[in-house]
Amino acid sequence: MTDIEARIAKLEAIEAIRSLKARYAEFADAKYTSEHRKKTGSELERIVNAQTACFTEDVEWDAGKFGIIKGRKALAESFAGKPFWFTLHAYTNPIIEVEGDTATGRWLHWLLLSKEGTAEPVHLMGYTHDRYRRVDGQWLISHMRLEVKFEVPFGQPWTK
Repeated sequence: MTDIEARIAKLEAIEAIRSLKARYAEFADAKYTSEHRKKTGSELERIVNAQTACFTEDVEWDAGKFGIIKGRKALAESFAGKPFWFTLHAYTNPIIEVEGDTATGRWLHWLLLSKEGTAEPVHLMGYTHDRYRRVDGQWLISHMRLEVKFEVPFGQPWTK
């Protein structure tokens, strides 16, 4: 592979990882209706399956104080059972490093949500630290760690 081919391959990998993260966020938010209610039944199951397909079978999702989830099946159960009526995930400022068939990424993460039952609006901000692996030519998330900087109801300061 020439230098230019290697550089193009690395840029293509970075773009595929950006697209992967965007798809993950889209599926995370697609589980809720425009009326801010969680979808149910086969529609919810279809979306959760698409969301978990963004991950390797042996994924580890470390959500800090919210717990650690290992494996795609456990991740699907977690995604289906989130106690929210609405979410909107935004991932920005990516720093992506590719080395062959593995990569790392750090993303600034802003999550808007309303809690199930109370509809309390909350915003969370922090970072996700990701590891990726190319499996059968497709980039997947193999590890995600959430580093929360603040999580507060709207209208409250995020600094004590």
